[in-house]
Amino acid sequence: MVQFRSYAASEAAAFHRVRDRFGAFSNMAAGYPVRFGGVEAPSSEALYQALRFPDLPGFQGEILSATSPILAKRHAYTRIRESRSDWEAVKVNVMRFVLRAKFGAHQSRLLPVLAETGERPIVEISHRDDFWGARPEGGRLHGRNVLGRLLMELRLELAAHPIGAPLLVAPRFARASLLGSELGPERVGDIAAEPDTGPFLL
Repeated sequence: MVQFRSYAASEAAAFHRVRDRFGAFSNMAAGYPVRFGGVEAPSSEALYQALRFPDLPGFQGEILSATSPILAKRHAYTRIRESRSDWEAVKVNVMRFVLRAKFGAHQSRLLPVLAETGERPIVEISHRDDFWGARPEGGRLHGRNVLGRLLMELRLELAAHPIGAPLLVAPRFARASLLGSELGPERVGDIAAEPDTGPFLL
């Protein structure tokens, strides 16, 4: 079980809304498409939600077609009871994979912001979700803050990563299937450094 943590709000690199200084770390931040396995997910949230349903490739396609991260989440929740049976056991590793794919694809935009956090704890402020985030109370942030902790893990891992060098990303969970194809290790490069070859289609 992931333990609860308490952080001093004044000492944290915290974000609540996508327009906050570190709001790009949120899965609800638009403008950070993720390409993996020949598929483009319009956001990290869309990819995360799609991976709930490895046995429903058609429904995955619907999630990936959503026009915003929040709509991708809402559409996934219309069939939430059909999530993979081991979702609670694998969801943290799914998020770990999604974050690596996102940061690998947007290194030039995201790695400098990640480095800017220094050694401060990274915390997603949430008034409702103290699993992925932490609740504010009396100048402190209380919660398991799993998203923030995964970001801190990534910060440590990528501290010496040269921006622009492809990042090896691999799912660490079984049945990592997307649109009927099993995902394997893949080198993810910076989208901003690629030549413009037109739309990348599903």
